[in-house]
Amino acid sequence: MDTCQDWASDERVKELAINDLSGHIFLSAGAGTGKTHVLVQRYLSFLRTGAAAVPEIVCVTFTEKAAGELKARIRAECETAAAATTDSQSKWFQHKRDLENAPINTIHGFCTRLLRENAFALGIDPRFQILDERDAERRRHEIAREHVLGRLRKSESTALALLAEYLGIPALIDLVRDLLHWPTPEPFSQHSPDELLDAWNEFRLSSLTNELKRLVRKPSWSR
Repeated sequence: MDTCQDWASDERVKELAINDLSGHIFLSAGAGTGKTHVLVQRYLSFLRTGAAAVPEIVCVTFTEKAAGELKARIRAECETAAAATTDSQSKWFQHKRDLENAPINTIHGFCTRLLRENAFALGIDPRFQILDERDAERRRHEIAREHVLGRLRKSESTALALLAEYLGIPALIDLVRDLLHWPTPEPFSQHSPDELLDAWNEFRLSSLTNELKRLVRKPSWSR
């Protein structure tokens, strides 16, 4: 991997980043130093040399705005290249048309496209929708509520009943909802339910003891 450092003032390094398609290039620079320009030119180098076509080049950005800007710049460059030549004009116009469905998007957009294209093989509905953060938070709360209330109604978990008694059901639902943010339950997956219950009881008794000590020290209790 070639690492380009201090490249903003080094034209030779910029040329390497644009034209060397034999390996990976890592660009690191501050805002306004021309990273997007170099990425656009590198993209065009793939098209110009025939190393790859538009549908074969994946560009992933952090924001929709950045993806739109990148695509607009590449489209403009394709138009300029088409106007500058007659021999390969049709090729550049084809590149421009291909940009309409080019995989230039955010990571969410790229994954959405990948899933839709392979929906039937994966056994999912291709009409699925991506939740925004507000909808996702609401859905997490609904799932947590359904889980907690369902388990409590069926009396399926003594530990859950103890938590509900100690924390209250609303706080327990919030706790379960927060656990859904965790990618993997590493702190819990290594222990059996009985070990977790023992740890919880130990924590509960310790918390109650500390709370009683705090109450005893209050002036109103010493009168």
